[in-house]
Amino acid sequence: MKIVDWYWNDFLGKIISTVEDIVGYELIEPWAPIIVKGAITFFILLLFYEIYLRMSRFWRRRKFISESTPVVPPSSETVDKNSEFIQQLESLKAPQQTIERLKKEKKYEQLGEVYVSMQKYKEAGWAFEKAGILKRSATEYAKAGYTEYAAKLLIKANEPQQAVQLLVSIGKTKKAGKWMEKQGMLDTASFLWWEAGYYKRAVLLWLKWIDTLSNKTQEKSVFFNKIIQYIYKDGIDNIPEKYRKSLLELLSQQMILEKRYDLAVDLLRKCGEHQKAERLLQQLTRR
Repeated sequence: MKIVDWYWNDFLGKIISTVEDIVGYELIEPWAPIIVKGAITFFILLLFYEIYLRMSRFWRRRKFISESTPVVPPSSETVDKNSEFIQQLESLKAPQQTIERLKKEKKYEQLGEVYVSMQKYKEAGWAFEKAGILKRSATEYAKAGYTEYAAKLLIKANEPQQAVQLLVSIGKTKKAGKWMEKQGMLDTASFLWWEAGYYKRAVLLWLKWIDTLSNKTQEKSVFFNKIIQYIYKDGIDNIPEKYRKSLLELLSQQMILEKRYDLAVDLLRKCGEHQKAERLLQQLTRR
C-alpha cells in the first residue's frame, strides 16, 4: 500500500504540480486531478503492455529459428566441401568479388553460405530459394524478420506444421487456418479457425471432415476427442446454436462406442437431448 500511495500521491502529484506551474493553470479539485492521474496510469500500463507484446513476439521468433533444422542433414562429403569453401572464402580479401562470381556461375547454395557467414540473412534466404533449398531459405528469411514469407516457403517445402507454428507464433492464426484450408488440410484448418475465434467456420469444417472418416475408426476417435478437448476448454456455448445439436450428438455417439458414458450423457444434455441422456443412464443402471 505504501508503494500505491507513493505512486498516486507523490509521483503523480509531483507530475501534475510541475505541469500546473509550467502552464499556470491549476486543476479543479477533487475530480480533475483524479481523472488526469487515471489517464497517466492508463498510458503507462499501455506502454508496458506494448513492450511485453514486442518481447513476446521476439522470443517466439527466436524459438522458431532455434528449432528449425535443414530438410536433409548434410552428408560428411557436403560438410567437407562447404568447410573447404568457407575457408577459401575467409582467406579472400574481396568477398564482394566472390559473391559476384557465384551469382554469375549460378552457384546459389554456396552463395547462400557466403551470405550466412556475413550475417546477411535476407540475401541468404533469396540464394537458398534460388537453389531450391526451400526449408533452409525459410529459416534464413525468418532470421531476417520475413516470417510470413518464410511460412509460405515452408508450405512449398511440404512442411505445413512448421508453417502453422511460425504463423501462430506471430499472431497470424487466422491466416494459418486460411492457408491450411486452401491446401485441403481441413482437419488442421478447422482447429486453427476455432483458435482464431471463427467458431462457425471451424464447426462447418469439423462436420465436413467427419464425413470423410466413416471407415477410419482410429482417425475418427482421435479427431472426435480433439474436438471435445477444444469445446470443453473454450466453452460449448461458442458452437453456433444451429449446429450444436448435430455436432454434439455425433460426439456423444462416439463416446458411447468408446464406453465413456459420463461424457456421452453430458454431451446429450448440453445439446438439449435430456430424454436421450436419461434413457442412456437407465440402460447403464440396468447393467
